[in-house]
Amino acid sequence: MKEKFYTFCVFACCIGFLFSSCQKEESVLIDDTPNDAITASSVLGQMLLSASQNDGSIDDMIDGNSCFSLNFPMTVYANTQAVEMQSIADIQTIILIFNQSQTDVDTIEIVFPIEIVFEDYSIHTISSLPEMIAMQATCPNNIEDTYSCVSFMYPISCYTYNAESEQIGLVTMNNDIEWFEYIAYLAEGIFIAIEYDMGVIVDNEAITVTSNQELAAILTDVDCGLSTNDIHPEVDEIRSVMKDRTWYVSQFLNDGVDETYVYQDFNFDFRDSISVFAYGASTVVYGTWIVTYENQELNFDFYMESSLSGVNNEAYKVLDQTSDKLTFVTRNSDGDIENMLVLTQN
Repeated sequence: MKEKFYTFCVFACCIGFLFSSCQKEESVLIDDTPNDAITASSVLGQMLLSASQNDGSIDDMIDGNSCFSLNFPMTVYANTQAVEMQSIADIQTIILIFNQSQTDVDTIEIVFPIEIVFEDYSIHTISSLPEMIAMQATCPNNIEDTYSCVSFMYPISCYTYNAESEQIGLVTMNNDIEWFEYIAYLAEGIFIAIEYDMGVIVDNEAITVTSNQELAAILTDVDCGLSTNDIHPEVDEIRSVMKDRTWYVSQFLNDGVDETYVYQDFNFDFRDSISVFAYGASTVVYGTWIVTYENQELNFDFYMESSLSGVNNEAYKVLDQTSDKLTFVTRNSDGDIENMLVLTQN
């Protein structure tokens, strides 16, 4: 396609006196090559839009959601240790802190205010944890995330053709924001042709693409879904159920003593990564949760900040699971039940 646009550009410049012929050639160029021309609404255009959007999943360990990412620099407390994050690379510092102990419950506290970045690279300032939770609940997600594991090597140059003004040009993009905005705001009647070769990165592997057909084939075949090969299916199942809805404590027995009333005003929202939020009428409490499978049992490690810390336990076992109720228990050395936590779907 690059060659056809370039040929026509030279043709138009060098033989301008054949104006009517030029117009006919322009029409033939677009009509005869519909599979090569890219528009904002074309299949390939939508693929490129998805792949170039802001990836909100890269910092899920911190914000617990994939709808938006965090703008750096920012400060967090990892297990009460302050971490000054200048870029996403500093998440390695958090991991090192988490790995200092294999028996504690890892926690992250964000220092507000922060800036968040949506899928279209627009930026919004968040002043508090409740405000961030509210934003997560209403976060816009208008662009398919199908190609989130795909990125591009820059610069990328495109020949353009405006069907209305009959103008031809060349535009160069140097980063994801420029590439995304260029595709997203292509007006009707604007056609583009990528100047190949082009570098595409899929799952950290660099691939050289030489045509629209190759690019479309790569995007069609890619699978950006999280691999669950190493996750026990029962863990994956219960995590999916817990993340899919909100829950309340319908029963909590602490050494046989009924303390359900302490938690009756709270709804629990289990998020991606390890984050969980419990919110009541005017209070938001942060926590973490982990589900593992060991010795033929499902384990549920659960931690909540004060004032809900009484429900904490790193030794819960999944006793029973239905479509709308989850029962977790701890047992003493004799195998007798000590604590029981029952979560019921809202």
